Amino acid sequence: MDTELVIPSKYKGKPITGIASKAFENCSFIKSIKLPNSITTIGDSAFRNCSSLTNVNLPTGIASIGNSVFSGCSSLTSFTIPNSVTSIGVFAFEGCSSLTSFTIPNSVTSIGSSAFAGCSSLESITLPFVGGSVKTESDHYQDPFGCIFGTVSYEGGVATSQSCNGGAYHTYYIPANLKSVTITGGNILYGAFYDCSGLTSITIPDSVTSIGDDAFRGCSSLTSITIPDSVTSIGDDAFRGCSSLTSITIPDSVTSIGGGAFDGCSSLTSIAIPDSVTSIFGSAFRGCSSLTSFTIPNSVTSIGVFAFEGCGSLTSITIPDSVTSIDWYAFEGCSSLTSIAFDGTVEQWNAMKVTSDFGNSVPATEVVCSDGIVKLK
Repeated sequence: MDTELVIPSKYKGKPITGIASKAFENCSFIKSIKLPNSITTIGDSAFRNCSSLTNVNLPTGIASIGNSVFSGCSSLTSFTIPNSVTSIGVFAFEGCSSLTSFTIPNSVTSIGSSAFAGCSSLESITLPFVGGSVKTESDHYQDPFGCIFGTVSYEGGVATSQSCNGGAYHTYYIPANLKSVTITGGNILYGAFYDCSGLTSITIPDSVTSIGDDAFRGCSSLTSITIPDSVTSIGDDAFRGCSSLTSITIPDSVTSIGGGAFDGCSSLTSIAIPDSVTSIFGSAFRGCSSLTSFTIPNSVTSIGVFAFEGCGSLTSITIPDSVTSIDWYAFEGCSSLTSIAFDGTVEQWNAMKVTSDFGNSVPATEVVCSDGIVKLK
């Protein structure tokens, strides 16, 4: 028998303000729940294993969703969280295998571990931050994206290795169907989406000021991403191994791009570096084998070791006269690079700190300067 559970606002003249822990646990006949606005608390496991429950609308006075409240509600297809909710407990929606999308409002400041474990049909999710709680740049580390999906395997979950708070690596199981993630607040810190190989779309909010080291490393299905104007730095290896990334926009606000930031982005065909960037660090674009053109802005003063190594489709490059050093093997393996131009004079080139093998295996035999030619071989 499927039925609607209606909780009255009063009992014997007194308002009903809460639902006790395990109050309706294992009530598999409940299909829908109607709660009065007087309800402000719901106890742990209150609706656990209500396997016929399809829809819940929480009243606006609810402050928290406790531990395992809707765990095992395998028929739940939609859920609305009011802006009054500030926390979601551990295993809160564990095993809600029919949920396809979920939106968590900005009022939520903490999400318990494994809150969405076993949500195997989840295709998109909107979150106010990455991980278990709001973090700032001063924290540097955070719980990774996978922590809300837990460490226990389930059918439809993809094993993902991520560092917890910058420490030991754990294997989390992220739904294979999950392709789209929207972050509406917080920061993108160290290893936030490390190894999330199934994600194709990630939206970064304007609140983000930095993209941490390894933030999107190994997101091999990510095809494009827009970095908001609020971002000032992109960390080491931030997009390393994003092999499906074909385009990316870096705003003028960015002043620092870390080493290996785009290492292995083999589908990236072009990228514009803003004038605010002063250094291209080591391995920044190593292995970008589809990169056909690259503009180095006049603000850049140094090009790091292996910066463009293996960019086999790069045919020409112009180096501005602002550059004062080019490190070891910067253009190693750029097998199509036939033209190297330097905006400065021959004297400036000769005064530059340039290692003798910055362009090993490059077919170009000379550097064309503004007033002459420097032979390379």
